[in-house]
Amino acid sequence: MSRASRRPRLVDVAEHAAVSLATASRALAGRAGVSAEVADRIRQIAHELGYVANPYARTLAGGATSTVGLIVHQVDDPYFAEIAAGVIQLAAEQGLLVQICQSGRDPDYELHQLRHLIAQRVGIVLISGSGYDDPRMESAARAELAAFQDHGGRAAAIGRHALGVDAVLPDNEAGGHALAVLPRDVG
Repeated sequence: MSRASRRPRLVDVAEHAAVSLATASRALAGRAGVSAEVADRIRQIAHELGYVANPYARTLAGGATSTVGLIVHQVDDPYFAEIAAGVIQLAAEQGLLVQICQSGRDPDYELHQLRHLIAQRVGIVLISGSGYDDPRMESAARAELAAFQDHGGRAAAIGRHALGVDAVLPDNEAGGHALAVLPRDVG
């Protein structure tokens, strides 16, 4: 492939800006160690060249991706679809992508998916729905999430609290009570 027809790489940006590869990388990632003037020049050159950061290369370099991993029981269930839609909307506002996994209500498969998301170096893991009464699975998932958080990952659960992570706990009892006392004649 000729140089003119391939996508520009970080090394091309660094060469055009007459800076080291590390300086170009820090400037484009918005990290400290590069003056504002040099960082602006590097970003301008990257824009002119049409450079787009390679998320896989960034991940290999040791960083987390800009991806949120969301595990739900069933993507076509209206409850989980609503959660997924909200997560996707909020992630988009933050410039993040969402990878959705469906556990099919299988604790072993959910644990497999959790491990896979972590191996893919997602930056955030959200687990929605589970709440299995399976001490083996809970213990293994708790250990995976603790290690993930120890290495800078963020994790939360929706609707369950036995994983040692932040949790969003809907007040199902109050919701059920509110539904039970609604007037029967609403139409």
